Amino acid sequence: MLQKFRPKKDSVPVHREVIEFHPDAEELELTPLPRATRLVLHSILGLLAFLLLWACFAETDKVIATSGKIVSSEKNIIIAPLQDSIIRSIDVRLGSVVKKGDVLVRLDPTFSNADASRIQVDETYQKLLIARLESELSGLPLSPPAGATPQEVESQVKLLAGRLEEFTAKLRSFNTKIAEMQQSIVAGQRQYTQMDKQVQVAQELVGMRKKVYEQGSDSRLSMLEAENHLAQTNVSMEQLKGSLEAKRHNLAQALAEKEGFIENWRNVVANQLSEARKTLQTLQEDASKAKRLHELSVIAAPSDAVVLDIANFNPGTVIKSGETMMALVPLDSPLEAAVFIGTDDIGYIRPNDIATLKLDTYPFQKFGYLDGELRTLAEDAQYLDTPSGRRLVYEGRIRITGMEHMRSLPKDFRLVPGMTLSADIKVGSRTVITYITWPLIRVFGESIREP
Repeated sequence: MLQKFRPKKDSVPVHREVIEFHPDAEELELTPLPRATRLVLHSILGLLAFLLLWACFAETDKVIATSGKIVSSEKNIIIAPLQDSIIRSIDVRLGSVVKKGDVLVRLDPTFSNADASRIQVDETYQKLLIARLESELSGLPLSPPAGATPQEVESQVKLLAGRLEEFTAKLRSFNTKIAEMQQSIVAGQRQYTQMDKQVQVAQELVGMRKKVYEQGSDSRLSMLEAENHLAQTNVSMEQLKGSLEAKRHNLAQALAEKEGFIENWRNVVANQLSEARKTLQTLQEDASKAKRLHELSVIAAPSDAVVLDIANFNPGTVIKSGETMMALVPLDSPLEAAVFIGTDDIGYIRPNDIATLKLDTYPFQKFGYLDGELRTLAEDAQYLDTPSGRRLVYEGRIRITGMEHMRSLPKDFRLVPGMTLSADIKVGSRTVITYITWPLIRVFGESIREP
């Protein structure tokens, strides 16, 4: 049975066998579409509808891609000299792995040795000075310290003898003066005793003269002469008494001067001894410092580490105190990733976000990736020099939480500070349709608004 086909609504049905006898244009118009073509068209339309519906509900991760490098979670060890020095040799290279105690740099010890020798000479002199002052205070013989030269000892012995002779001569002068005063006082006391007896005799004589005068047996002149003699004797006795008091006062003053001289002499020596001991203590501290500086003329690694950076110094170069010679990264400190996040992405990132770390040295397609978690995020932006120029970035630190997704690694694999990497930080999810609608919304929201 022949099939009929209606190419148009008002057209007359045409048998398929007849169509091929029509002109080419009418044949194309009258020939119906193949079923397969109609099915492909319907399938495409259905697939588009399904994809649109899927894009409205399906979600995908929002990931911020950034770059950085492996760093130590602790501060780098900075190697620098304590004083101006001359570099004799640098015994490590960039990237060298050093053990604790390995020699890093050798400095010229000439300066530190000269300081140590000078301090040792000064320290010996101060010890000898202290021994002389202690001998002067105690009166014991001088006991010179070890290391003192015979010439130094002889000089201090002569000085001690001169000081003691001066002290003894001064004491002898005081003692002579005091003895003379004491003898004068004893003589005055004897004279005073005799004068007291004369006063008693004169008083008795006046009494007798007065009694005889009252009896009329003697003249009034004799009585007045006796009273005058008594008065003169009393005056002389009072003068002698005053003289004795003055001599006793002078004696007490001389004794006080003697004690003051002795006390002042001892105080001066004690003060000199105290200053000498302080100076010795300072010299001993300087000696410890000089010894340490001499030890540091050979700088060794304080711990197991990797040489991260070496300054551009050659043997024979003069390096100033505190100037950095090299930087070390401790091997026993945990490693983490330092990444730099652009200012346009910082609003999405929060601490504890999950991250994927891909080492540039080991392509992740073959070797896998590291798992991480954002530990800290800087509060302020900083400028970073990039091949495209300087740009503002925020520094973040990603803690390495696992290496389960790493595979096919070399046997001697280990993470080393300085390895560059790229990091994908997951900051949430969004529907697929938003990747289409949001750019359109942005275009319409920012278009046709120019003044």
